[in-house]
Amino acid sequence: MYVFRVQWVYVLKLGSKHVVSFSFAQQGVFA
Repeated sequence: MYVFRVQWVYVLKLGSKHVVSFSFAQQGVFA
């Protein structure tokens, strides 16, 4: 779960604009 925490912290640093693209990326990889 540590990996997921790091990813979310990174997303928060990037900004809300990248959250959407990151969400789609996660769904494509983990779905």
